[in-house]
Amino acid sequence: VIFLCFLIVVMDGFDVVIMGFVGPSLKEAWHLSNSDLAPVLSAALFGLTFGALTAGPIGDRYGRRKVLIANVFIFGFFTLLVAFANGIWSMIVYRFIAGLAMGGIMPMVATLAKEYSSERRSALMVTIVFAGLTVGAAGGGFLAAWMIPLWGWHSVFIFGGIVPILLSGFMLFKLPESLGFMVHTGAPAAKIRQIVER
Repeated sequence: VIFLCFLIVVMDGFDVVIMGFVGPSLKEAWHLSNSDLAPVLSAALFGLTFGALTAGPIGDRYGRRKVLIANVFIFGFFTLLVAFANGIWSMIVYRFIAGLAMGGIMPMVATLAKEYSSERRSALMVTIVFAGLTVGAAGGGFLAAWMIPLWGWHSVFIFGGIVPILLSGFMLFKLPESLGFMVHTGAPAAKIRQIVER
């Protein structure tokens, strides 16, 4: 669970700052000014704000596992769509929706990481998971610097989209539901016991 949450946050960190990596190449390819690019750069950040505010209540209602998997898939899918955007406005919409999903990830992974850690090490495990944000942001810069000269700016969005989509599929089989949510919603005791014993 901790490893999966870490990978999710790595890709979240990568996709949050992805526009910064491709901005100069995009400006050159589409002949954009800084003011043209500004809404694209900020669209995901606005989405992040709204996503972070709404994720908790949605997770409490539908389950943290479901919401987390959906968010990872959505931000991957809309990041992938950016690679095929045909104009600034479609790119802004795609980045905003991806930002909404990315904003909903951190509250979910924090809850799961804490619940599936031993009490003595829960703070350490949550810190390790959140460190993935820096790993994704910093490592993404090196990756983009290698990919853009070879395959163009589109390749960074293709990578940033496909990996979360694949990760969401893996999560369907390997990521358990929040135990707190299961207890709160009256899930069968046998099902809860099975997860705890595993």
